Amino acid sequence: MPNRDITLSIISHGQAEELNRLLKDLERLDCSDRFKVIATFNIPEKSTDLKWNFTFPLKVIRNNSPKGFGANHNAAFSLLPVKEESFFIVLNPDVSIKQDIFSYLAKKLKSDKKTGVAAPLVRNVNGTTEDSIRKLPTPKRIFLKLLGNQGKWEAPAMDEESFQPDWIAGMFMAFRSDVFKQIGGFNEKYFLYYEDVELCCRIWLNNMEVSVYPSICIIHDAQRKSRKNIKYLRWHLRSMWRFFDSSVYRKIKKYRKI
Repeated sequence: MPNRDITLSIISHGQAEELNRLLKDLERLDCSDRFKVIATFNIPEKSTDLKWNFTFPLKVIRNNSPKGFGANHNAAFSLLPVKEESFFIVLNPDVSIKQDIFSYLAKKLKSDKKTGVAAPLVRNVNGTTEDSIRKLPTPKRIFLKLLGNQGKWEAPAMDEESFQPDWIAGMFMAFRSDVFKQIGGFNEKYFLYYEDVELCCRIWLNNMEVSVYPSICIIHDAQRKSRKNIKYLRWHLRSMWRFFDSSVYRKIKKYRKI
């Protein structure tokens, strides 16, 4: 029996079609004997058209009521035995993966104990690099963003092995399981938005690094719901305020000398 040391946690919020495409991507990878998948359906949705007989184990969770992004991934993690040489990866259903990035990241996380969370480079469907790699948000940077300065992290050349931004987006985050447990997982006070920022800050404050490896890549079909839906915009603004009012924000500003 293969040693499935990698667990992938995916949340569907009315995204059964995207989830199905991603699961088919995963099945085609050479490393499919290394991972198992926990798929959480956060809201009721028709999923009878999903293919279920994958070559990797697939556990499905159906919530009776919606949970936040972090709460869902924390719940998935709580089902797992925590081993030092195991890995927990959270990813969105609207990503496309065509290469074995999981074995690569597991090897890096195993050998480099300084890295607390890792990610590949993220591109959109047009091949442009996504703004998933960011500087620490501050009120000043938010204001400049509204004026057109996106606050993106300037990524180095593709031949660089890795670089360390302030934070990475929650569409893809890879952890050693013991590290995810050590930092307490996601802060469930954030229902949606900024839970990835806050977690990356705690990684830095625990004397570990946030690392991105530009030699590997995934494709992300971003929805940007907070720009189209007032409910998502309210969640975004509420989470932003919660973060700026937190002790983690005050500590990370001092730690990063901002």
